[in-house]
Amino acid sequence: MLACPPHILVTTPESLHILLTAEKSREILRDVKTVIVDEIHAVADDKRGAHLAPSLERLEFLTGSRSVRIGLSATQKPIELWRASCLVPIVPTRRSRR
Repeated sequence: MLACPPHILVTTPESLHILLTAEKSREILRDVKTVIVDEIHAVADDKRGAHLAPSLERLEFLTGSRSVRIGLSATQKPIELWRASCLVPIVPTRRSRR
């Protein structure tokens, strides 16, 4: 991964924390522009979310700018209840408004 950094990195909140801790792997993350968190409801209000929130802040510090943060969840209704408490903004899709 260090020799040929990926364009898309799929990782867990815990692994992102470790990547941000190691000097060599931080170099891979310096150019991150977008963070997509799948199944945001699974990490929003628990220990995994506690790992993710400071990691996103560290990533912001590392890149020098705030990345676009996208939270995905197919099972949360009404989505408006999650907007206030989530680590990332949630924008309802046309499908989620039904």
